Amino acid sequence: MNKVELAEHLLLVSMFIDSHRPDRRYMSRQDFEVDYNTSVDTRLFNSIVADLREQGLVKASPNAGSYFVRLHSNAYKIALQRILTSLDADVFEIDWETKRIVTDAEEWAQETLIPGLKLWVLLSREKIKSGGSVPIAQSSQVAGRDINHFYGAVAGPGVINKTGDSKESWWTRWSTVFGGLSALLAILAILATWYFWRYPHP
Repeated sequence: MNKVELAEHLLLVSMFIDSHRPDRRYMSRQDFEVDYNTSVDTRLFNSIVADLREQGLVKASPNAGSYFVRLHSNAYKIALQRILTSLDADVFEIDWETKRIVTDAEEWAQETLIPGLKLWVLLSREKIKSGGSVPIAQSSQVAGRDINHFYGAVAGPGVINKTGDSKESWWTRWSTVFGGLSALLAILAILATWYFWRYPHP
């Protein structure tokens, strides 16, 4: 990802996060710098905003040689897909109320491709493979902000193969012996009946 692509990505991520704000707002270039620690040259900023507006991703209005801009309400899906592709991630979730971001992006991507927000917590989790279960969190400090890593998985109690106690084992063994003896006696009775029928005695 070159410098221009990185600038566009960071602006898009910032607008995506800001779109979760309860009171929707238009952002100036200074808002990106102050609130999302994303500084972009005015000419590059204007060009990126104009391009994103042509693509239908943002709404923009002129602002003293620049723009006020925000994510278009209908562009949420496209913006999220682009962000996930850039992060090489399956999850990028925003909780504005608790100021938390959850993603399964690699650590280098989190540090480089997600704006450094003040007072926000970045929760990192492993990618869930097919048949995977809910991860358990462990916390660590990375790059001056909170990043919680999810490791391992415990979905519930496992299957335990419990052997029977000694009484059950004793009963099972003797039941098998008695069953075998009964079958043997039945065979002997059939043979005896056949013998006396085949060779009758006076």
